[in-house]
Amino acid sequence: TDFALKTLLTEHTAGAFTFDFDWDVLDEKRPLVCLALGEDAPGVGLYDFVAWLADTRGGVWAYDCVKDQYGLWGRKPAVSGAKPLSRTKVERLDVVLPAIPRNAARVLNASTLKSSTLEVPASKGAGVAGIHQDHLVRTPIVSQVEQRQALEVNRLRVPQRRYRMTFGHFPTVPVSPWAGLRLEGPLWGSSVVGSGEDLRVVELSLSARTLDEGPHAGLQLKDTGYAVEMSVLAERASDTTVSLPAHHAPRYPIHVEGKVLSPGGGEKDRIYLLSEDKKTSVLTWRVKVPLWNKDVSVPAEPGFFPGHFYFPPYKNARVLVALHFDRAELHRHLDWADAARLPQDGQGDGILLGKNDTSQTSIVHDFQDMKPVWHLERTSGPDTETVRMAEGTMMFRTKELPGAASVTPTFDVSPQVETARADLSAGVGGAVGETTAAYRVASGSSQAKLDGASSETQAALESAQAEVSAKVSEAKAELKGALAGLERSTSSLTSAASEARAALEQLK
Repeated sequence: TDFALKTLLTEHTAGAFTFDFDWDVLDEKRPLVCLALGEDAPGVGLYDFVAWLADTRGGVWAYDCVKDQYGLWGRKPAVSGAKPLSRTKVERLDVVLPAIPRNAARVLNASTLKSSTLEVPASKGAGVAGIHQDHLVRTPIVSQVEQRQALEVNRLRVPQRRYRMTFGHFPTVPVSPWAGLRLEGPLWGSSVVGSGEDLRVVELSLSARTLDEGPHAGLQLKDTGYAVEMSVLAERASDTTVSLPAHHAPRYPIHVEGKVLSPGGGEKDRIYLLSEDKKTSVLTWRVKVPLWNKDVSVPAEPGFFPGHFYFPPYKNARVLVALHFDRAELHRHLDWADAARLPQDGQGDGILLGKNDTSQTSIVHDFQDMKPVWHLERTSGPDTETVRMAEGTMMFRTKELPGAASVTPTFDVSPQVETARADLSAGVGGAVGETTAAYRVASGSSQAKLDGASSETQAALESAQAEVSAKVSEAKAELKGALAGLERSTSSLTSAASEARAALEQLK
């Protein structure tokens, strides 16, 4: 709780490896972070969590072989120092055209308090009118919906062409993932697609098959021969789309027990505390999870009761808490209040209201001598009021119990202090979250426009280059035609001169 993902991931590496962080999502201090990695989710580890985090939050995850460290970035780093790859090393070059997303997107907020539909336009030249992919959220906070819209704008990008290079000889320049390459040199030629561009390696494939077949071949030899196949998949340095490895998504939520927190009063007092975010008007309860000794906030909602029942969870009540990645929910209650459970013989039902056994109201319906009995009792120290209805009788009684201690009025300011503190904390957290969301929305929109402008500029440049190349080819063809015509004319003139020379020789 109150933790940044950067710190959490660093702690989970246990010094085995390092991360290179450059992503604002990792810097944000979150009220709660749950990894959901354990025995109840077999096959899901930290590797899967990091890949899932990058996938769902629009980040980049990669491994730098040269620096021997993982990178978690908000955007791909620029390709620096691209090495020229000789044509003599490449046996085959294939141009790979990836699938282009043809849909736009919409973020649908299903909250009845702030229902909305925010459009995420398709990339220019890629979308088909009328095709949308919908992303459903449910929140009363508008900034969270706008932040999700910015995320989907960031994720809906058009991938550029890629290049699959199969090697005929082992390359003499680094070709590990995220290395920079450049198809450069006289043997490539200017007409080869991809020549002269900075490329980024995204995948390396290496396989070897022994030349000696059979299960026992070469067992006693110190060395043997292999037929090796090696290829890389490279993308253009300007490509902003992200490719992530296959991974399992963490399974949320996980369920743990907690006890409801409420300051003031006695240990068994059934009091409660609500905290309100002044900006969003969201109400929360606080619950302590003893397993990790952490306090989490859960939304104050009616749960399975309709709205006209108001039964807030009271102090020290055992509850089951559902933990998601960055939020918690009150799943259900796990026990009854003291004195709320009735004897089994009476097969009764009851409602216990109030603070404790000296200040409460109980409503009980049970069976006595196989006859239904309804009982209402109010208690305030020694003072009691009772209403009882049984077979053929109705009783109203008010009295003061002899020998019972009177209740001394006290005023405990702990709830007010804790409420003010919780409200202040929620307000600060809400303000920070709102500022962060606004920054991400503005940053995402600006970056999307910048990426779009860069893509359009690159496309226009490629189109202009293609047009210039076509005109140059046309001019070369015309020049060749003219030269061919000149050669024919020259040949005719040479032939005529030879004939004239031969005629002059005969005259001599």
